[in-house]
Amino acid sequence: MSNSIYDSLRQLTEGATRQYPQLNKQRDNLEWGYRLVANDLSAEQKEMNVIVPQKRETGVVANLKNLFS
Repeated sequence: MSNSIYDSLRQLTEGATRQYPQLNKQRDNLEWGYRLVANDLSAEQKEMNVIVPQKRETGVVANLKNLFS
């Protein structure tokens, strides 16, 4: 999920600041996350999960890491 957010970070930021103009001053400090919603979840599972956008590793080394993980 962090790769997807990283790949579209600019578009997400533009959309969020367009919808909520008060976020424009903090556009470089935005945090991204998600919250699960279902009846049978524990309190811990219902908490907000913050995601740190990370660039996807590419190349031979990344492929070898994925092969052995």
